[in-house]
Amino acid sequence: MTDDLSKADTLIARGKKQYPKSSAIAVAFARNAMEAGNAKEAAKRWKEVLAAHEASLDVQVRVSAIQAFRAAKQLKEADAALARAVEIYGEQLRLSVEQAENLTAQQEWKHALQAWKTIIKTYGDASDFNESVALKCRFNISVIERIIDARGYKQRISAYQKHDQKPTVAILTSYTKGYDTLLPPAVLNPAYDYIVYTDDDEANDYGIYQIRPLPKVEGFDGDGARVIRYIKSQPHKVAKDYDVAVWIDTNIMIAGDIQPMLVRFLQSGKPIASSVHPLRTSLYDEYKACLNHGKGNPKELTKQINHYKAEGYESHEHTENGVLFFRPADPRVRAAMDEWWHQICTYSSRDQLSFLYSLDKHHVPWYKHTVPPMNVRNNPVFILVSHHIELQVLRELEKALKA
Repeated sequence: MTDDLSKADTLIARGKKQYPKSSAIAVAFARNAMEAGNAKEAAKRWKEVLAAHEASLDVQVRVSAIQAFRAAKQLKEADAALARAVEIYGEQLRLSVEQAENLTAQQEWKHALQAWKTIIKTYGDASDFNESVALKCRFNISVIERIIDARGYKQRISAYQKHDQKPTVAILTSYTKGYDTLLPPAVLNPAYDYIVYTDDDEANDYGIYQIRPLPKVEGFDGDGARVIRYIKSQPHKVAKDYDVAVWIDTNIMIAGDIQPMLVRFLQSGKPIASSVHPLRTSLYDEYKACLNHGKGNPKELTKQINHYKAEGYESHEHTENGVLFFRPADPRVRAAMDEWWHQICTYSSRDQLSFLYSLDKHHVPWYKHTVPPMNVRNNPVFILVSHHIELQVLRELEKALKA
């Protein structure tokens, strides 16, 4: 445990001893062990909670207990706690998600797949079926389908490796070790090279990715965030031999065929494409969101925004830059992207603040590959994989591909 969690544990344990009948204190004691990452101890404490305070526990507390048992790989206990919750509260979305998670953890792949699909079918229009639940369902469905059909997926990978077609599209991504993991695309295209820049010497290429070292960027040694943004903002350098470069943030999985999107982009005649932001309409809105959510250095962000205001820059639309398309050979790309990199170097590494400013400064038009109500989160071609999604199923796909 960290010092803060240890202190909290001591205080909660003292309160638990003083007020042994308090379910709130008992629950806090169990949750503190979960926060500390001590799965075995958390499971032990949750068993005590369920035994001593069973009558006073609400559904969310029971969900926490189920999750703790699953984290400790005590799957029978997780099933028992789930069954009791369903007995008391009946079938509902939260418990259906836990059932699907339990089946996934038990590697009951066909049943798990059906459970995830049933959640979408049954609760897709429910008020509590939010973006997070939808993405969790779609991620598990995509990966489990490939586990079940591991032979077919391996055959598709093998066919991709053997093709003799000259790639014209570079799919680019980048991450630093310990912060993200590589997500294998569900659909492969022989016209694409899949390239990842990383310092992760244990990265799994899945037989798909070309793994390349992070470049040395002068002035930013050890600044992984800006090195990644160098790759993101410099397609005319890192993908100069391709007709099209596609940047995809590492936490976005390719779940479908992106070729139709690229065709529409090329037909537009524009050199760069991004997604219209689903919530914000200007970089000034983005600035406020960064401050409100503690994203970036406030002084650095404010200095940047004040610079744009001093120039009289007006911002009436905004982008979400998890997926970008470029024509690397177009001189307009070089002008706008060199400006973008300059802004990232000079001010904040929050690249969404300076993207459209850089394009507008050089009068570079852009194509909107995704527009509301569609966005990268609900576009069937992509799956945004948040840190709240359990990735163990991805490890099982790795094992299936090696078998």
